[in-house]
Amino acid sequence: MPRFFIEECLDHNTDKIVLEKDDAHHISHVLRMKIGDEVIVCDGAKTEFIAIVEHFESGRVFLAVKQKRINNTEPPWRGWLFQGLPKGDKFELIIQKAVELGCYAVVPVACSRSVAKLSPVKAERKLERWNKIAQEAARQCGRGIVPKVYEPIAFSEAVGRISEMSLGFLPWENENSCSLRNLLESESSKITQDGLEIGFLIGPEGGFSQHEVSLAESAGIRSVTLGPRILRTETAGLAVLSMLGYQYEQ
Repeated sequence: MPRFFIEECLDHNTDKIVLEKDDAHHISHVLRMKIGDEVIVCDGAKTEFIAIVEHFESGRVFLAVKQKRINNTEPPWRGWLFQGLPKGDKFELIIQKAVELGCYAVVPVACSRSVAKLSPVKAERKLERWNKIAQEAARQCGRGIVPKVYEPIAFSEAVGRISEMSLGFLPWENENSCSLRNLLESESSKITQDGLEIGFLIGPEGGFSQHEVSLAESAGIRSVTLGPRILRTETAGLAVLSMLGYQYEQ
């Protein structure tokens, strides 16, 4: 069943929904839906509304709510992926798969070894595309929310944000004493509580500098190992999200 997202949180007594602009165009001209067809509308607060197409107007589609239910695809924790900017279009793949794996938000980070450099104008154009990719991925995999992709930030700012979260860590190829598995098991009582935030940093192609690792560790962000093999930047964050899902989701 086609899935659409709206920004406002709807009242549970809502019995009518109006979709406009791109969503209305998609229903009318791409899916070519007809009166009586059903869609799912998500309000971004884990509530799904099963609705029937009632009628069409220019640029708008009117829906009648048939059923309300709580979306059960969201993890109890909020995983924030702080991704060192990679080269080319790798970041688009990372966004798509991170959304599928339950990530709550993705934040691009300018690291000292990041080859990719984005001007403010280019970053603005990219940001629009990145969020569209996140929305399409959320729609495809049945998410209850659309994870947000934020504008690029400096490494020091990323460290500051993660240090305020419930748990923060940094996978690093030179770490060999603390595995992510051990860290998650030791912090399991925190992570299983609904709504708590987990932030983790993934380096770009060249990895993190020693200065960056020291800066993160001084802010209470643990460095961890993901195993004996060095993972590519487009693989590491997805591996972390898979491990979080395996550890804490049914």
